[in-house]
Amino acid sequence: MRSATTRIETLDGLRGVAALCVFVYHAQYPFPDLSNPFSRGAWMVVDLFFVLSGLVLADSVARAGTNLASVVSFVARRVRRLLPLHLVVLAVLVAVELGRLALRHAGLLHPQVAPFSGTMTSSAIVPNALLVGSLAGPDLSWNEPSWTTSVQVIVNAFVAMVALLGARVRVRAFTLVALVAGTGLWLALSPSATITHGPVALLRGTCGFSLGLLIARLPRPSAPLRRWTVIELLVVAGAVSAMLTQSTMLALHLLPEILLLAAPVWVFAAGRGGVSRLLARRPLLALGRWSFGLYLWHFAVLYVVVLAAERIGRSPVEDLPAAVQVLLAATALALSVVASATTYRLVERRLR
Repeated sequence: MRSATTRIETLDGLRGVAALCVFVYHAQYPFPDLSNPFSRGAWMVVDLFFVLSGLVLADSVARAGTNLASVVSFVARRVRRLLPLHLVVLAVLVAVELGRLALRHAGLLHPQVAPFSGTMTSSAIVPNALLVGSLAGPDLSWNEPSWTTSVQVIVNAFVAMVALLGARVRVRAFTLVALVAGTGLWLALSPSATITHGPVALLRGTCGFSLGLLIARLPRPSAPLRRWTVIELLVVAGAVSAMLTQSTMLALHLLPEILLLAAPVWVFAAGRGGVSRLLARRPLLALGRWSFGLYLWHFAVLYVVVLAAERIGRSPVEDLPAAVQVLLAATALALSVVASATTYRLVERRLR
């Protein structure tokens, strides 16, 4: 078997690919010529992130379950890991809106949307800073992808409390949590329900994270390399098929989708096949290290790129030729990667 280091590296590569998928999903909205069936379903990789977090943090959750002080320490470490970069990106967005407000007073902003309006109201700043923005309001606001950061903190605290039940019943307890969360999704999700905030978001996060904790307890495979490569290709095909059939997945209350997105986490944790070797290549490993930053930065960068393009071109970006939209999206991706790499070095790594 591969070493633990190799398995972690493979999952880093998977995390990098998932972060790119999230970028593709959000980029299609300002740049509609980028929209296609895959991009419209790429939001599903968020559930892969939840499962992946559960697997990676399984040992930490188990250690946290020794006593209440360990639970508090675990949650504090998670907040210290997730909150600083979230606040940095939020502060940048607030600064952008303050700059737009100054331009508006100078008569230089027309005809763009007014500052501190829409999903970026001043009243939503504090809830977002406190990681309750996805729970406190009727819709997502400010850095919209950060709803998963709120969910992560809450779910991490909850499963650590469940771990207090003890090692003997821990697996059964997490299995029950996953089943209850899945049942809750089935009952709570409706065609009109949102899947990114409120109770449904918490149920998604709980279901995915619990599955990750259970996957961490599964035995590692010992299949031959060639056979395992075929298995890797099959789980990738399953995940992509889920993204291409999002209406069906929503009609089935997300449960098949979560399972299809969980399968690659277990398979690639083995780090055995040919696809795993691709995921362990240096560029994807770098994206994996920066993936949390890329996930948080890309929405803000897309927002700024769109503002700049519309200010210069004096027309909505969706009216631009397809080639220009692709160029602007590529620029936003490059700037997001640069911002992610920078804050990984200056913020994330210093606080680990």
